[in-house]
Amino acid sequence: RQAQRASAAKSRVVYDVSHEMRTPLAPIVAFSELLVETTDDPTVREYASHILRGSERLTRLADDLVDISRIESGVVPVELAPVHALAVCREAAAGLAGEAELAGRSVTVEGDDVTVRGDAVRLIQVVSNLAHNALAHALTDVTVNVRRSGDRALISVMDRGPGIPLEHRARVFEPFVRLKASDAPGTGLGLPIVRALVDAMQGSVAIGDRPGGGMTIEFSLPVWVVPDSPHPPA
Repeated sequence: RQAQRASAAKSRVVYDVSHEMRTPLAPIVAFSELLVETTDDPTVREYASHILRGSERLTRLADDLVDISRIESGVVPVELAPVHALAVCREAAAGLAGEAELAGRSVTVEGDDVTVRGDAVRLIQVVSNLAHNALAHALTDVTVNVRRSGDRALISVMDRGPGIPLEHRARVFEPFVRLKASDAPGTGLGLPIVRALVDAMQGSVAIGDRPGGGMTIEFSLPVWVVPDSPHPPA
């Protein structure tokens, strides 16, 4: 019981500190982004781009810490509703367009217009996390594919990178676990958050090999079923 109280207190401290970090970071991101877009001085643009990338990484870290503290507390807030998976995946890709462009890469979305039972905001977060990881670690273009299989929608995030060795694939879903071979910045929180959010939306996630080389992380969500309308009174 004492260990549980200590864990809960730690999660609360992490949540509070991370939440406070986001307040000063928001204007730093906004103004550095504005400076990148409006300045005619290439040196200023380069410096502002460094500030923007750094502040975006800190913002992502703060967001991840807030989420992991909630997950450790057993609270994963989701609001389940009908969601157009293809449109949401495109929105997630659009949010990564700047990052992909700076890396000389692209995030492409393809597939079927499937309506799933999920949380649109959390679905964007899942796809963004997976695609961001692919851009950072695989260093290749990323493809997001949406398709239907029976009563499930399958959403795959694919790259042409070296992938994750089979013996490490279960461990990367544990918080703060990072592969020693990776030089990319990160905290080891992205995949644990992805799995917790997908689980909360009554789905599942798995890592596999991509045909022709590369890696696929695929998660499934239930297809939205329209409730039967009540029969009108006779």
